[in-house]
Amino acid sequence: MTTNSHSRGIWIICCRDDLSYQLIDSHPQIITFFVSKLQQVWYCFGVDASPNPVVRARLWDYFATLRTMVNGPWLIAGDMNEIIQPLEVSGRSFLLSRSLLFKDALDIHNFIDMPVVGGLFTWRKNTMNGGHVCKHLDRCTTNMVWHIKFPHMLVELLNRHCFDHNLLLISCHKAQSKHKSFHLQEAWLSHPLY
Repeated sequence: MTTNSHSRGIWIICCRDDLSYQLIDSHPQIITFFVSKLQQVWYCFGVDASPNPVVRARLWDYFATLRTMVNGPWLIAGDMNEIIQPLEVSGRSFLLSRSLLFKDALDIHNFIDMPVVGGLFTWRKNTMNGGHVCKHLDRCTTNMVWHIKFPHMLVELLNRHCFDHNLLLISCHKAQSKHKSFHLQEAWLSHPLY
């Protein structure tokens, strides 16, 4: 499943035959789909938020629509293009006003921001003067129903390889002590739709 956004889009890739997916809604910055296994259903939202703060604020408003569309366990994951606290940025200023808009959107809807194992910063960029900017832009948030249904959920930060963002690996049933490294295969990058 993909959707067009300001960059390469949102990709949902799975190699399990016991799961089925159905797209529910598509928005320029987020796709909504449900996943089912036997008689269990849960909802996922893949985010690729706009780098433009004005356009990105529309996504925060759209979260209210999402909550009325689905009932049950759900998670929102992807590039939010925003940070919450000063420790989530290095090499650049922290903008409190933009951060508060994002934090309010999460708090109003009772989103639970899941911790990421393997590092803090999910995006890096070299600056003109030879410095580096690092931010925690990619994250996974859930509702309480999801948190109860998947208490052993783990969000892992994977290697960047040739991207400016690190990939996130979300495991629903994984104990943190059983950390296993994921390796991106270069052959995947040659996929004709990528």
